[in-house]
Amino acid sequence: MKRLVGLLMTVIMVLSLVGCGNMGDIELEPGDNGIYINGDGSVVYGASEKFKEDYYDKDELEKEIDAEVEKFNNSDYASVEDAASVSDVDIDSESAKVVLEFLTTYDFMNYGLHFNNFDRSKFYIGAVEDNDDIVLEGDFIKAGTDKKEKEKAEVVEESDGYLLVVSGPYRVQVDGEVKYYSDNCTMDEDNVITTANKEDELSYIVYTIED
Repeated sequence: MKRLVGLLMTVIMVLSLVGCGNMGDIELEPGDNGIYINGDGSVVYGASEKFKEDYYDKDELEKEIDAEVEKFNNSDYASVEDAASVSDVDIDSESAKVVLEFLTTYDFMNYGLHFNNFDRSKFYIGAVEDNDDIVLEGDFIKAGTDKKEKEKAEVVEESDGYLLVVSGPYRVQVDGEVKYYSDNCTMDEDNVITTANKEDELSYIVYTIED
């Protein structure tokens, strides 16, 4: 789940996505993607990649990404015709950066599953109660507790709100309140959560948003 589009191959140097869409306080380290969840339920998703070969043209890359987003918007997987948009494409001799915006978590999930080959068993975003495919396992930390009180998955499954499940390294921030996160994640002073680095290890975040 580390690829934003099939055109971007390997991961780049540190890039800040602040100002591209609304990524809040997220800064991407090598190998990370960024997910910013707005209070209205829209999602900004950013990725940066490093090229092994210097053969990408920015205009060509932008056209192909625009075409992919347009294809998604015209598909049955999009909630409306403008469900996804390209916020930023930046390319130089060494790297490329792409930021996409989605009107809803539903659109972001469908784009990931049907246009970006995300594994359904390793990716979910939506209401906690609607999660039918992924079993929550392990211990969870209750956000905002100095003692990092650990809660079992059953407590999370019974909670209200929304759930994000990813595999691999991500920077995640929510314009709302994080309730719980799996104990393989860390949260900094800006409430940016860094997920587990291993591609085969799931990270879970339970949150509410400000309507």
